[in-house]
Amino acid sequence: MAAAPKSRTGLYLGLTALGAGGYYLYRAGGEPKVAKEEMNYDINKARAKAPGAETGERAGERAGLEANLNIDEAANQPVTKNTDLASQAQRKFDDLSQAGKDQAAQAQRKLDDLSQAGKDQASKLSHEAEQKAAEAKSTVSGWFGRK
Repeated sequence: MAAAPKSRTGLYLGLTALGAGGYYLYRAGGEPKVAKEEMNYDINKARAKAPGAETGERAGERAGLEANLNIDEAANQPVTKNTDLASQAQRKFDDLSQAGKDQAAQAQRKLDDLSQAGKDQASKLSHEAEQKAAEAKSTVSGWFGRK
């Protein structure tokens, strides 16, 4: 008992050639010469439609360039995306930082205003206290007879 062949490609090619031969022989009405001529005609027709060496070479170059462009784009896309995300994050950080600075400046202005109002109020109260003290001193001096 012989081992089965690992690849059946030869068998399939042989069956295809036998089928093609049978097809052309049938179309030629059993005449091998006519079948051969029809087969040659169809082969030449297929060769005319197939791309030539130059056309195939140009198509291969074009496909290679497109593949390189696609590879470059795919390789650069994550870098571009990361750069875009980083710049967006930086802009948001700058916006938030500026908003924080604006709020801090506004709070400082309010604090300065309140501080100035407190100083003005303290000065006013101090002045009133001095006046009241002077009035009280003169009143007390008047009671004891001193002027």
